Amino acid sequence: MPANELVKKLAYEIAGVADQIDSARIDAFCNAILSAKRVFVCGRGRSNYLSKCFAMRLTQLGLTCFCIDETNTPAIHADDILIICSGSGESETLAANGRHCLRIGAKLAVVTANAESALAEIAHIVLCVPSYSSKLKNNVPTINIMASQFESTMLLVLDACVLIMKDMIGTTEEEMMLLHKNIE
Repeated sequence: MPANELVKKLAYEIAGVADQIDSARIDAFCNAILSAKRVFVCGRGRSNYLSKCFAMRLTQLGLTCFCIDETNTPAIHADDILIICSGSGESETLAANGRHCLRIGAKLAVVTANAESALAEIAHIVLCVPSYSSKLKNNVPTINIMASQFESTMLLVLDACVLIMKDMIGTTEEEMMLLHKNIE
């Protein structure tokens, strides 16, 4: 299959997953982020890289946001939110982070392909991106490999959340650009 056809097929699959996402969950996710004092994000592997993309946009929205695996990350407190991105929702390390967050009294949001996961069971907010993941061994038809369908869709879902929150707080793209890093 030619590359441009592969791209079209992948985009078509993502659109199919997007049709299954509950808009009310996206709204709850965005409201929880905006009501938190600070936002902390994490994941593992590619999901972690995409959580960092989301953290960058949240910072550009003017929110105080930290990636928990960075050296300058402060302690999380009860008025904060932790967002865990995990396709399977079963990572022991991420579950330990989630349980710690709950002991402190902070909100826990999970972005996952597995609404029945261990992380989803303990989270205040579950944003399910119902997609194929090889770890889940689910039967979602796809040409994607491993967890790419989840990861690609999650990136777009989180970008959509940024657009929603941008409108909710009345920020413009020009104002966001003023918060874009200006030192390389």
